[in-house]
Amino acid sequence: MRAAVTEAPSAGTWLTARRAVWLLAIVAAVVVGLLAVRLTQSFNARNAVSNKIGIPVVSVTEVGRTAVPTTISIIGTIAARYDTPIGAEGDGGRVAAIYVEAGDRVKRGQVLARLDVSVLQPQVVNLQAALELSRAEADLAAAARHRDQEDLRAAHARAPAEGRAPGQERRYRVLR
Repeated sequence: MRAAVTEAPSAGTWLTARRAVWLLAIVAAVVVGLLAVRLTQSFNARNAVSNKIGIPVVSVTEVGRTAVPTTISIIGTIAARYDTPIGAEGDGGRVAAIYVEAGDRVKRGQVLARLDVSVLQPQVVNLQAALELSRAEADLAAAARHRDQEDLRAAHARAPAEGRAPGQERRYRVLR
């Protein structure tokens, strides 16, 4: 049989492999214990806060009848969120004079106000020029239409004399 050879630990080291494993296990247990205590404290603190917030404070009063004021007076300034200009379509001009007051009786056809139309004069001149241009273009279009109708009548008149139907020559040119 063989004798087991064991080495004697050196005189200066007390940390052996077995002691190192035990020491590591003890340190790990202490760390796990500290973490467990800290987490428990954290959860208890959260529960305490949520319990304080979760319970509403309620006050109870008896139902009764009281007079409610019909008018409320408030001092302040009213301002529009968005400024929007209001006026007649096409900027019809400014009001030059107002001939009636609020609450006055009026008759049909009675002039209520007079507008300053000096702003409209250039627009009237421009529109008159555009009207004249449109009439001239309409006259040109009518003349072209009349000329085309005369050409068509002449072609119809020539066709039997030349021995072909009107428009036959044109169809032939397109096919070629």
